[in-house]
Formats: sequence, C-alpha cells, structure tokens
Amino acid sequence: MSSSVYYKFKSQKEPSKVTFDGTGISVFDLKREIILTNKLSSSADTFDLVIVNPDTKEEYSDDTEVIPRSMSVLARRLPATRSGKSSAARYISGSVSVKNANRREDLKPSVSNINSGIPAPGGSGAKISGDNEADRLNAMFQAQDEQWQQTQKIMSNATPIYTSKHNAKNDNPPPPGYMCYRCGQKDHWIQNCPTNDDPNWENKKRVRKTTGIPKTFLKTVSKPTDDDNGNYMINEDGEYVIVMADKNSWETYQQKTKLQKESSDQAYAKNDEQLAELICPLSNKMFKKPVKTPCCDTTYDEDSIQQALLDSDFVCPNCGKEEVLLDQLKTDDEMIEKIKQYNEKK
Repeated sequence: MSSSVYYKFKSQKEPSKVTFDGTGISVFDLKREIILTNKLSSSADTFDLVIVNPDTKEEYSDDTEVIPRSMSVLARRLPATRSGKSSAARYISGSVSVKNANRREDLKPSVSNINSGIPAPGGSGAKISGDNEADRLNAMFQAQDEQWQQTQKIMSNATPIYTSKHNAKNDNPPPPGYMCYRCGQKDHWIQNCPTNDDPNWENKKRVRKTTGIPKTFLKTVSKPTDDDNGNYMINEDGEYVIVMADKNSWETYQQKTKLQKESSDQAYAKNDEQLAELICPLSNKMFKKPVKTPCCDTTYDEDSIQQALLDSDFVCPNCGKEEVLLDQLKTDDEMIEKIKQYNEKK
C-alpha cells in the first residue's frame, strides 16, 4: 500500500511529498528521504534538519516517532551546533537516536517502541508485545490505523478554508488615470470591483482598452446602456469611444488609387497602339521576320505569307493580285527597326 507525507520548506510555494509503503513513516526515514530528494547530502554536515508540526508548531524531536500518512509537516534547516554527530549527515550514514528520557506523552507508536515494550500512545500504559516479530508488527499497524481514524475524525469536524478567486482587496484609493476594465469605473481597484461576486456578470463582455488604435480613429460617445451590444471601448481618459474610419485618410487613398489607375490605363493604351503595329495580320503574333508584298506593300511575317501564297495559288491575301511569287517578297527594314526599339523599351 503506497502512502505519502507532504513537507514544505519555508522558501517553497508548493509542498513536496515523500512516498512510502505502510500507514506511517518514522521521523528518521522522513528526514533521510528529504535530504536525498533535495540533493543535500553533500552539505549535510553543515546543518541540522528539523521537522515541525504546522498546527501545533511542535518539533518532532524523536527520530523514532511515526508520522501518519497524508499528513503535512514543515522542514527547516538550521546551522549545525557540532559538525558531525549533531548534523544532518547522520541521517544518511548513521542510525536512529532514541530519546527515552525525554519522551512526550503523546508520542506516536514506532518500531523501536514495539520491540522494546515501551507503552503505546493513548495514556493507557499498556505495552505492545508479542511472541514473535509478526505479532509485534501487526500490533504496530493496528495502533497506526486507530490513530489514522482519530485524525480523520478531527478532519471531518474541522472548518474548511476556501481560497478566494480574486486577489486580496486593496483599501488604498486608485491613482489618477486608473480604471477598472471589468466595469469601466474609476473609483475602485479591479480586485474591489462590486461585480466580482456577481455570477451574472461573468457572461458579460468586459470593456476593452484602446491600446494600439490611433486617436484619429476614435469618436467619443455617451455611456452605453447595459442592453447595448455596440463595439464600445474606453480610452485613457475614461471616456467611452467607438472606432471610426479616418475620412481624410480614406479620401486620400481613393484619390491616389484613381490616379494610379488612370496612369496605368494611359500607359497600357500607348503600349497597345505600339504593339498593334508589330502584329502580323495573318498569324496575330508579333513579327519575327517581317517582309512586304510587291503588289500592295503590306507587311506580313515571312512564314505566314509564304504559307498563305502556297495555299491560294500565289494570290495576295490583301489586294487579290495573282502570281505573287515567293522570291518577290521584300524584307521590311523599317518594321525590323521598330521591333528592335520596342524590345529595348521593355
């Protein structure tokens, strides 16, 4: 059966735990596990380890005392009074030190008490004894179970302590410019907001800040009602504002976009006129090797006009003159120069 005892140093925020088998662990074993878990064995001869009950503030001075499972204790490191025997190093390499002379009346049962026949806790003065070790161990576990039942009875009657959901209240007045962004008021801190304990307020939308939004985009409005679902915010002066588009910036942007479009259209139209002159009327593609017909001086791409003349029995596709031979086609030097200039501008 795996059990745990929780411990916490003063510098810790959250407790740690030591896991063991059984219903309790001796103070000696607990100290040794704390030292080994926190890797303090290298400096164990420089300090004393003290275990304290957090409720009664009493120290567990007897190393044989058994601490019941699920219990919480406080661990403290104190300067060693004598290097060696009085330090925490004995919990790593030493043995249990039993203080029979100064035992308290409310000592918890331990293995040493059972083996030596010392009276069990409870003030009855009865000794735990047996014929063999198994009987003595069973008697010890029974005593621990009884003690755990008493602890459970005390815990069942204890008053529960609940941690508040919000931070501790601040009684000082808030500084100028401060605002509770939960309700939008300026006369209290957010941890003192009267809506903190209102369960119906949790579903409401909190007031947003105007961080990162230019002031030219904000328009001051009157305080909205509770039923108003508008997109309201609060600025640094505590005024309710809404986000508005910057009209001047929008008009400037529209005008700039219009001018860019007009300029682009003009440039495209100009380029379109220049490009139309460089297109072959037969292939609808830019001239690669422009030539002119001898009859009407119409410019065609050489491959296109040759194929057209062959298909039409040497009839000009523009003026219809017959017997226009392939060797009569003339190179159009002017068109070649125009194509060269166009490609350089690109």
